[in-house]
Amino acid sequence: KLFQHRIAVMIPPRLNSRWAVGLGLLAVPAVLMAVAHRSLKNVALYSEEQVKRANVLHPLFNSAEHFAAEHWRPSMTQRERLQGITEAYAGTVQALTQIGLSPFLESSSLIGLLRHGGHMPWEVDGDLGVVESECREKGATKEALQAAISGDLEVLKFACSCEEDCEGDNLRMAGRVAHRGTGVCIDIFMYAPVGTLRPWQRAQNSTHIEWWERVDDHADYTFPREMLLPLKNGTFEGIPMMLPRQPKEFLSWEYGRCLGIHIWPWRLLLYCPTSVMIPIAICAKGVALFAGSPASKGHRPSPWVGVLSGVYSAVALGAFQGGITLMILLITWLCEMVAIIIVPELIGVIASRSNKEGMTIRKRYRLVQLVALAAVALELRGCLGQLACQVDDFYFNPLRPKTWTLCLFGLCWDF
Repeated sequence: KLFQHRIAVMIPPRLNSRWAVGLGLLAVPAVLMAVAHRSLKNVALYSEEQVKRANVLHPLFNSAEHFAAEHWRPSMTQRERLQGITEAYAGTVQALTQIGLSPFLESSSLIGLLRHGGHMPWEVDGDLGVVESECREKGATKEALQAAISGDLEVLKFACSCEEDCEGDNLRMAGRVAHRGTGVCIDIFMYAPVGTLRPWQRAQNSTHIEWWERVDDHADYTFPREMLLPLKNGTFEGIPMMLPRQPKEFLSWEYGRCLGIHIWPWRLLLYCPTSVMIPIAICAKGVALFAGSPASKGHRPSPWVGVLSGVYSAVALGAFQGGITLMILLITWLCEMVAIIIVPELIGVIASRSNKEGMTIRKRYRLVQLVALAAVALELRGCLGQLACQVDDFYFNPLRPKTWTLCLFGLCWDF
């Protein structure tokens, strides 16, 4: 009865709606952590070593359709898959060179070289490009490639333009070589001058550019010839290999200028470690919540929000890692700050008063909370930078016009 009486005093009827909102905001982190734990249990990988030890069918890998079914080993680890891709690259590049072609590294493998110095830890296949005119000039065929290739590789298809298995997205792949030991594949794409200039390429500032394209590419990947040719010598995973003349610029015409690691899942999981700043921010918040102001008229600072905040922080640090911890702390502290702005009584009766003492307590709390949020934002700077870069690249300064499609009731419009 005494407890009910004290609650009734603290939450008069006219304040019930404010308190409902405030308490609801404080409950959001608990729901968030429960959902995150359920979703990430046995799924999250928090280091490159964990990625390489994971099974190739792990849900975070995009393995679908990136293997030859007849040779596929679903029990292997990601480390074994990467080794298979390396072996497939070595044999495929050697065979293509032997029949007179100059294959070059492209797509995600080229991104891996620029970003990681080799394979991306989560890579699922390999990608090579060939100049179409060179292929036709040398009379390269599937039979010639299979005769030149090593015994642990199988040429599934190859021609100077797609002649086999050309349905859907496979049309853009003129060749595909499978590694018999693992089932991983090297996809081979043809490159040539564009057949017809796109409207935006006819613009006055583009008329002097010789435009090239990946043949039959579903994404209409075109770029200035000087980004690709002449090719230059390079090395990938210890394998001598040709590279585009300007690798980063060449990739930018396909993927945009932002070639950093995507925010989800890999940047948040692998590349957002928590530093000592986070425990310091948690302690500073605790001091601000518990210290309060000297007692006044029998009222002392309310400790329960500080206890709840400490529990949330401990769970975030103990149950999660990396960027997941940081995102949970960010959302938790934002909810806490808004809740206390709406219901300042949460940190004590004195804090709700409009006198100097109450204003001092509120200002001190908000200052410490903003500093804590700034610490989290600093730890997430890589994610924030990548997000800002992608927004700028897509909406404000794209290399080429971007289109998006709106479909309603069976009708679609391109913008």
